[in-house]
Amino acid sequence: DTKSPVVGIQTDISASVSTPAASETLPKLPDTPSKAPSEGLQIEWRRDDDSYAVFGLGSCTDSYIVIPERYEGFPVTKIQMSAFAGESITGIWIPDTVTVIEGDAFAGCLELSSVRIGDGVESIGGGAFATCVNLCEVTMGKSVRAIYNQAFLECKSLTTIRLPEGLQSIDYAAFYGTGLYEIEIPSSVTSLGEQLLNRSADLTKIT
Repeated sequence: DTKSPVVGIQTDISASVSTPAASETLPKLPDTPSKAPSEGLQIEWRRDDDSYAVFGLGSCTDSYIVIPERYEGFPVTKIQMSAFAGESITGIWIPDTVTVIEGDAFAGCLELSSVRIGDGVESIGGGAFATCVNLCEVTMGKSVRAIYNQAFLECKSLTTIRLPEGLQSIDYAAFYGTGLYEIEIPSSVTSLGEQLLNRSADLTKIT
């Protein structure tokens, strides 16, 4: 499940929403990774939609993980709950075929510093990147609609992030304890959780 129990969701956030300037655009995501897809990952068949999901590191020894777009001729569409939790990986490249990053998928990856989230990803599960204390670079795809509770909890090295227009909900404590000093909420957001950034000591602006 992508979503963990959430409390205290606010539904009226009109006072805290602003629209990005017309000249501002999301950074262009690379169409291809800088290396070949990682081999040896634990990938399993999903009968419900004729696709594959990544369940874990398997026998892969890469520190920078490139999720394959396809496996045995079918798309890879999901990163399973806790798939890489606690692993010693430094980077992750998620292709556009993936639509769901489940809860705790990368939680506790203490060496993880950079993440590319593809344009097909629609939801980032609860605690997906929680306590990735060295995570400092996140490139988020344009299709993300929901960021669930505590998704980036205690990512202390994360000082900037660009949220895509079209994002609809940010759950409870999604960026709690990060190093963010400002965050711009897209005008498309209709549901914003409490304690979004409460422990971000250097925070200067929410717009």
